[in-house]
Amino acid sequence: MLIGATACNDKADEPTYTPTNEDAARILEESLAHSSGGMSDEIGVLGGALDAKSGEIILECGVPFDTTFTYVLSGNATGSWTRNWNLLMHCPAGENASLDVNTTYNGNFDGSFRSLEREGSRNWVWSEIGPLGDLRFMNGTGAHSGNRYFNENQENIFSWDYEAEWTTVAISKETNQIDSGSGVFTLIMTGPQGNSFTFDGSVVFNGEQSATVTVNGEVYEVNLG
Repeated sequence: MLIGATACNDKADEPTYTPTNEDAARILEESLAHSSGGMSDEIGVLGGALDAKSGEIILECGVPFDTTFTYVLSGNATGSWTRNWNLLMHCPAGENASLDVNTTYNGNFDGSFRSLEREGSRNWVWSEIGPLGDLRFMNGTGAHSGNRYFNENQENIFSWDYEAEWTTVAISKETNQIDSGSGVFTLIMTGPQGNSFTFDGSVVFNGEQSATVTVNGEVYEVNLG
């Protein structure tokens, strides 16, 4: 009787799902893509605000500017976020201006992999933000977390956390889309039994709204649109 009970308990503690490298790549895709309110969307919104000169964002050299806005997503994926931006422009004499971008956000997302909630922060430095040249450049970091379930089984809810570092990400001043650049990341998923899985990888931006994500040596093409 004791042997039987112990075996049953051990089985109950076994993981109900093992995330794959492809799962990790899809989390990165959702975190980067415009359609899911990811990094590409935030870059586009901020770049468009800088271009518009509509009065919504007023930047003065050396003067911090804070703003908060809500983003609502509809279509194949739905969700909403509250974003908080803290911006500071630097204007060295005789040089193109640069911009410190510190943001936090929180909200919910319902997509193909059902991220039940998501929050994060981004700390970027944008350079060459003035009118000269075809590209702006971004360097910086991001930290993000959320929950999702797999195989449409709500008992398989995993929490996930990832940190990324971005290097020389070039942004078109004409389209406010990512033209090139790269990054590295570590993503950790933790299951309902407390079992955790670590995924290390890299991102290379290819232009044309695409990127190559490599996870533990496996390569995936992702859509940033």
